[in-house]
Amino acid sequence: MGENSAILKAWMDKWSLNGTQAAAVLGVGKSKISEWLSDANRAEPRDYIIAHIETLNVAPSSVVRSIINHKLNNDKKETTMKSFEGSVVVTVSPGMTVRISPEEIVGKIHKDKEFIIAGEVREICGTECVPLNNLDGTRFSAAYDLSMLQVVSTG
Repeated sequence: MGENSAILKAWMDKWSLNGTQAAAVLGVGKSKISEWLSDANRAEPRDYIIAHIETLNVAPSSVVRSIINHKLNNDKKETTMKSFEGSVVVTVSPGMTVRISPEEIVGKIHKDKEFIIAGEVREICGTECVPLNNLDGTRFSAAYDLSMLQVVSTG
């Protein structure tokens, strides 16, 4: 076991962490921890991992325990978005998922139907338009009025 692996092992022992827990706290894959601690492997933790450990070693114990608890419990907590009223401005780009505003006549016809923006915004006769595809990839419109769309997802 190399020097960096020994530092990792000592830190894990100090805080009674197993490989999965250490991986969660350090933000690495659990297979990396196993690899670094294996006698058969010569791989060593990278310097930035050791820098994290050294920082945690000089921090007050209560702070380190709080960080460890937060990292270990963070995956188990469900977060819910708070609702708000208003609007969010986004730059439209290809790949975004949109729907036609329900206030529009076409939006009522295609209620809750989603489309993918299939190209860049372009101006046609003073109106910003985008090409829209159905979710199956077929073309819905070569140039749809951007002001009539609502962004559902940015990716």
